[in-house]
Amino acid sequence: MRESFLAAYRCIDDVYRKKSFSGVGLNKILSGLSPSDKPLTAKLVYGVIDKSIFLTYIIRQYAKTVKPSVLPILQIGAYCLYFLSIPDAVAVNESVELAKAAGKGGAGGFVNAVLKNIAKNKTDIRYPSDKIQRLSVLYSYPQWAVRRLIEDYGEETAGQIISFEPKSDFYHIRNNPYILTRAELEKQLDGNGVEYKKSDGGFFVKGALDGVDKKAFIIQSLSSIFVCMASGVKKGDRILDLCAAPGGKSVFCAQLGAEVTACDIHPHRVSLIEKYAASLNVKLSARLNDATVFNKEFENAFDIVLCDVPCSGFGVVSSKPDIKLFKTDAAISSLAQTQKKILETACRYVRRGGRLVYSTCTLFKAENGDVVNEFLSAHGNFAVEEICLDYPKTKEGYLQFLPHRDGTDGFFIALLKREY
Repeated sequence: MRESFLAAYRCIDDVYRKKSFSGVGLNKILSGLSPSDKPLTAKLVYGVIDKSIFLTYIIRQYAKTVKPSVLPILQIGAYCLYFLSIPDAVAVNESVELAKAAGKGGAGGFVNAVLKNIAKNKTDIRYPSDKIQRLSVLYSYPQWAVRRLIEDYGEETAGQIISFEPKSDFYHIRNNPYILTRAELEKQLDGNGVEYKKSDGGFFVKGALDGVDKKAFIIQSLSSIFVCMASGVKKGDRILDLCAAPGGKSVFCAQLGAEVTACDIHPHRVSLIEKYAASLNVKLSARLNDATVFNKEFENAFDIVLCDVPCSGFGVVSSKPDIKLFKTDAAISSLAQTQKKILETACRYVRRGGRLVYSTCTLFKAENGDVVNEFLSAHGNFAVEEICLDYPKTKEGYLQFLPHRDGTDGFFIALLKREY
């Protein structure tokens, strides 16, 4: 257990100090651990980061001042007390030993006293009386984000969004159309006893898929697949994917017979697209391009332009809890300005009669419907096109997926047609 505690501490401390992604840091740390230590390490890292606001609030009830280097130790201990089936005494003792192993031995007595007090009173939590603050602590969600969700969706739906915790260990795959059909992949899943659930874009599967042809399926999120499906892509279409890395949507469209130009602003991410396409024997053109700057070469040249724009990512916090720690309310306004610039540029690349797809993996209307509505008010030659996916639409005809309701990530899609 102690190796897991120390490894988790190092990863969490690194995330806090460097604002690095927990998934990247965790993968590096896990590679050096024994198989027996990996599950608890991963659970501690993701659990502490996901519950950071709640854990910090609890700790502050018993310690007004905590050094940044000691806070992760207390959070790990408190997480064990509240969320893991580890005896209280063991959780406290392991946290004290962690302080020593992490070079914070002088804080051992402090850690011991704080965690013992938390353990003694853990069923007596004094939540804030203010509604926003209470929801923030209760569900470990930033106050500004709680406020925005209530403004956008009302209290009931906002509460359902922030309290939703997916329990599934399923992941999503689709068939590789170069190898077999969806029906043929399903037959392989059945034949090998794979536990799965059908989706509108493929299958949610569980386990390692032993016996299934590894070339026959591709791991891809349902949201990414739906963006392509919403565009109505067909064989022969010329498609521009402006924010393409790592390349999932571009590859899918190319496999459906489209001629794809996939772009990114960073050279190393262009390389990611090229490597991913090459690994699947998919032909496409990967280009270095800034989506906010007009490229004369692309003008009026494409049947479909995909804009899966940079966003706050609050639709995927269940798998990327770091988002709740580092995104700010001010960042939403800044992101919205970038999103508007991309749309303004992208629309000039769509041929007459072509389609423009705007998508995000977030929930806030300021990044979604508001951006598209402002664009449409300034561009009378574009109109909302019906999306042929059987999910609830907004009043404008956009798709806003909500995890608690739709069983997907939280994401947004708008399909716009250039009429003249």
